[in-house]
Amino acid sequence: MRKVSLFCCLWMMAVAANGQYLDFKKYAWQVFDTSNSEIPSNFITDLYIDDESSIWVSSTADPLVRILNGGRWEDVAKSGLASSWWMNDWVQTSRGRYMITGQYGYILSFNLAYNKYDTLGIPKETPSVITANGSDIVLVGCVGGVNSTHNLYQINGRNIVSLNDRFGDVFSISIQSNGDALVAFKEGLYRYSQRADGTYSNKPKKISKYAYYEILQDDNGIIWGTCMDDGYLHRIDKDVEIIKTGPHDLYCNFRGESRYVAHNLVLLDDGRILISTQFNTGIAVYNGEFWKAYKPDLKDKSDGISRMVVGPDGSVWCGTSRNGVAVFRPAVYIKPRRKRVRHREMPKELPDSLVAAFEKPAPDGTPVPYLPDPQRKVRTYQTITTFEDSVMVRVWDSQKIDGDTISLYCNGVPLLKYRPLTAKQDTFWFKLNEGENEMLLYAHNLGSIPPNTATIIIILGNKVLNAELNSDLGTCERLMIRRRRKDGSAY
Repeated sequence: MRKVSLFCCLWMMAVAANGQYLDFKKYAWQVFDTSNSEIPSNFITDLYIDDESSIWVSSTADPLVRILNGGRWEDVAKSGLASSWWMNDWVQTSRGRYMITGQYGYILSFNLAYNKYDTLGIPKETPSVITANGSDIVLVGCVGGVNSTHNLYQINGRNIVSLNDRFGDVFSISIQSNGDALVAFKEGLYRYSQRADGTYSNKPKKISKYAYYEILQDDNGIIWGTCMDDGYLHRIDKDVEIIKTGPHDLYCNFRGESRYVAHNLVLLDDGRILISTQFNTGIAVYNGEFWKAYKPDLKDKSDGISRMVVGPDGSVWCGTSRNGVAVFRPAVYIKPRRKRVRHREMPKELPDSLVAAFEKPAPDGTPVPYLPDPQRKVRTYQTITTFEDSVMVRVWDSQKIDGDTISLYCNGVPLLKYRPLTAKQDTFWFKLNEGENEMLLYAHNLGSIPPNTATIIIILGNKVLNAELNSDLGTCERLMIRRRRKDGSAY
């Protein structure tokens, strides 16, 4: 009897642990749009979850938004060509490095640590979908454009090779457990075999004649796809089975017939199938026999879901074209969280010294009288010359976050004061005086890894300069910016 009771207790604990993910009755909807969140546009082009469980939200407007694991929203500025991009699809090739498809015949390479973008060109194409295998071979699918060859490409490093130009637009790519790639073309579904070096053969095998929005293969080797031709969910084993039964609550008028129209696809860990609908916004779960529909309350009820991803906690994130992001998540997370307070010893704030006002930069190796500790000496990291009358400055800790707290003095004025350094960038403008200008890093503590280090980016017109300033409790490091006249002469 005791053994039976123990077994029942363990079974109930296991069910409770997985309940938030498996029992959709305990879920609730939240909707984020331009009226209640940092999303700059309600037209969502992509949702992507990275290796740290942060969610990237791409829209048709600047800036790019990242929702950090834990719920904090963060703006990530787009620069150069990226500033006007619709970011269609993402893949993370290594920690903090991403490749993103867009509409201008280029693929963006994005380094998060330095907020730096680079480009790879695929002329005459419109890259739409992107993924990578375990050997870091990147596959890119393109859709129609002017003079487009509607091709599939593989990228090895910066080497771009065309794999096919015969089957039309590419809508989905899925890497299988053995490394092979399933590619959904306009003209059908094909399998590309992976070679020993991680690259792919250009002789694919045809799996199905149908075109699919999205395709995935489950642990039993069965391929599931949401079909563009008829709008239904397909099950592909040896033959194609069309799942015409559907979630009645999500039916719409499609080609004169009342039924559902499947779009995005997710395979759940317990074997169920999760789809989103292209019209009459909602998601539906299929267990192989029955359907269950879930529908958010949206302002524009005629919308559909353009992107869908499932978070590590089982939350379902849905991007729409007119309503922003709708999130279907365990109800326990709907309740407001208490603000997390990290207990650490903060430096005691000292009043700024009024012994001497800033008149001009002090010589290297001498004390700086206007600092809170007027005995601190100064050394110059670099001297920059510019014709600009102001510069944009970004400051953060690009290394290990170890509790560094700083003040940043620009010509004697603390533009950042007693600021703990984190991975989030502080951005401000610094108006330059004629002649010499000083930007000085003052360390209030040394953190857990001395010295106190800050990463500073200076944007001078179209030039971007990167510096790592190091200060301790005896010496302050600084940048000197020398402003010159347009004719090159000194003030």
